[in-house]
Amino acid sequence: MNKKSIGVFSFISILVTVLIYSNQSFAASENYFTNLYNINSSCYFIIGISIAFVLIGLILWILFGKDKTVVDTVEFYPPEGYNSAEVAFLYKGSVDNKAVVSLLIYLASKGYLKIEEIKQGDNLSATSNEYIITKLKEYDGNNDAEKIFFYTLFMFKNSVKLSDLSKRFYITVDKIKEHYNKKQNMDKIFDKKSIIVKNLIIPMILVIFILISGKPIFDTYDTNTAITTIMFQIIGSTILIKELFQSKAKISKVFPVVLGALFVGIPLLFMVLPTIFTNPIYLVTYIIGIICIIILFMLRKIVLKRTPFGLEMFGKIKGFKRFLETAEKEQIEELVEKNPSYFYDVLPYTYSLDVSEKWVEQFGGIGIQPPSWFLANADFLINTFGILISLTVDAINTTVKSAQSSEEKSFMDYNNMQNKK
Repeated sequence: MNKKSIGVFSFISILVTVLIYSNQSFAASENYFTNLYNINSSCYFIIGISIAFVLIGLILWILFGKDKTVVDTVEFYPPEGYNSAEVAFLYKGSVDNKAVVSLLIYLASKGYLKIEEIKQGDNLSATSNEYIITKLKEYDGNNDAEKIFFYTLFMFKNSVKLSDLSKRFYITVDKIKEHYNKKQNMDKIFDKKSIIVKNLIIPMILVIFILISGKPIFDTYDTNTAITTIMFQIIGSTILIKELFQSKAKISKVFPVVLGALFVGIPLLFMVLPTIFTNPIYLVTYIIGIICIIILFMLRKIVLKRTPFGLEMFGKIKGFKRFLETAEKEQIEELVEKNPSYFYDVLPYTYSLDVSEKWVEQFGGIGIQPPSWFLANADFLINTFGILISLTVDAINTTVKSAQSSEEKSFMDYNNMQNKK
């Protein structure tokens, strides 16, 4: 267990001790009105703590997390020296499966590989066709992610079928995601203080949740039952937060998420919620607490402040993305005249930035030559080409997701077998 986890559990243990002491004090009192006053006072205190955490979160966001105004620049090209996955990371703050898969088109546009569509039988549907990826030359760059992608793709032979990628390529995709999403890269685009604030919000959320759930439980049940119920929720909440908010890829994420949800959900459904409805002040406290938790979650989404470098890159990529979405025909024709391969140079970035369909539509009436790295069955039409490339990227993405899901299912089946022994 790391230092952060030890710190969180130590704080939670102190919190549970306070709840136990409060419950024992309440039980020792024999006067009904005194008991009622104690309940109300404790609930008002919890409401105050919840609101105070929200105010603290807002102040910390203003001080350390509020970005300066983003200066959007007009950009016709992505930032120089960055591949499509890196541009996605600089813009979104993380890399997903689709951004990694876009490297296939990026490497093809650089002349390292070609993609060939193979017709399957008499079926006329492009979605049912096979695609073969062939190495044209050895990778001679110095980008670690591109090396991993390229060498793993052609690890055993120089040509691979798209359908073969389900056997192992998802591991490569996860490895590249971890490579980009690691802390060292996050520190380059996000201010370290804002990252600390983002991490600090999680304990605030946990404390509010424990308080609004714990007070009615400790007032209603015996101490042992109350402690067991709260500890289940603490463990479940910690597992959920750890798994759902970590930036690195995790193949075996489904099992712990389901386990955490059960640890939180069962006590919540059968013990916490029925207890809350026994007293209006419990219900009011719980609702206010949940509202405060939602606000803190929203703050956590926006609290990261970009470094000067991160802000500059975000502005450039935002301007580039806006151009891809709104470019006029005359602008595109001028760019193609200066650089005939402009469409293909930019194409991988449109996938990592999720604007590929709009970008292909912009070229509908513009005559460009087919790329040497893509061989299709049908005659070349830009719209048809866009559809085929989208099918290829989506097929690889689906293959990767399917393999990840299968791995997660196998992991769960293995754990179920172990539990039955």
